[in-house]
Amino acid sequence: MKFTVKIFLSLLIVAASLGAMSFLLPATCEVEQSIVLSSPPERVFQYLNNPTQWEHWSAWNKTADPTLFHMYGGPWAGVGARHSWNGEKTGKGQRVFKAVEVPLMLQYEQVLAGEADTTIGYFKLEKLEDSTRVTWHEITPLASNPLARCRGAWKKYKSEEELKKGLAGLKTLLEGNGAGKKQKSV
Repeated sequence: MKFTVKIFLSLLIVAASLGAMSFLLPATCEVEQSIVLSSPPERVFQYLNNPTQWEHWSAWNKTADPTLFHMYGGPWAGVGARHSWNGEKTGKGQRVFKAVEVPLMLQYEQVLAGEADTTIGYFKLEKLEDSTRVTWHEITPLASNPLARCRGAWKKYKSEEELKKGLAGLKTLLEGNGAGKKQKSV
């Protein structure tokens, strides 16, 4: 009986410690990735501002998830443009473009099915001498509970990988580094 009580108390102490430590984790999931592309901002922006173009370069594509399908609503580009998706691996979600400053900035809100938090994302384009620096930033507020904070650490890792893949796909699309890949012009 004493052994069972000791195990129960040990588990309780471990659970309480993990719960307390989780509050040391950030209250938001924030990720940022950048890439330099050898295209002018106006050309790069065409692929960001039109949600129908995202499937050609982003991590949310048929190669990553063959069951994925995309739906679009609102205007084809700019404020109010909507992009919804559903797939076995990528899950279900929606992105709505909220603010645009052609060709320097695009802001969107993104909601994933099963998550209460809304992600705010944006692209900033900076014209360099003969290229463009694209910075992709996402921030998601997390609920104030231990489970949400722990899930936020996993979300950060997953989001960083998706942003890296997306920017690499944009580079391949714009610079033609994908041998044999057909580029779709806008």
